[in-house]
Amino acid sequence: KTSVLVALVGERVMGSADLLVEDVGAWGTASYVVNVCVRDEARRQGLGRRLVQSAEQRGVDKGAEAMVLHVDVDNAAARRLYEAMGYVELDAQSSLGAHFTGDDFVGGADGASPPSAPQLLMAKP
Repeated sequence: KTSVLVALVGERVMGSADLLVEDVGAWGTASYVVNVCVRDEARRQGLGRRLVQSAEQRGVDKGAEAMVLHVDVDNAAARRLYEAMGYVELDAQSSLGAHFTGDDFVGGADGASPPSAPQLLMAKP
């Protein structure tokens, strides 16, 4: 269910994104983009956009009807990128939002502590 996408420059890993595709009840199948990371020296070169686009395509290929991701509230650059890609803030009280704000997503199913920064849930309609 989980895929790891990697951005290589030559043979060096410069970024990655995790993708989870799962059934979310009435919403059908959703693609959840997790933990998009790009090395500092590789930022502002389009790698983050390409990683998210690749994750979106992989999700569509696996039947996803909704695209969802979390972003740190204070990460203005990532929020601008996601908004430019068509993502909008998702109401955590909606059925899709509630699914992706449960303990398994925000805190981790393994009992790990929640993220240190407040998270914003975004979806691509």
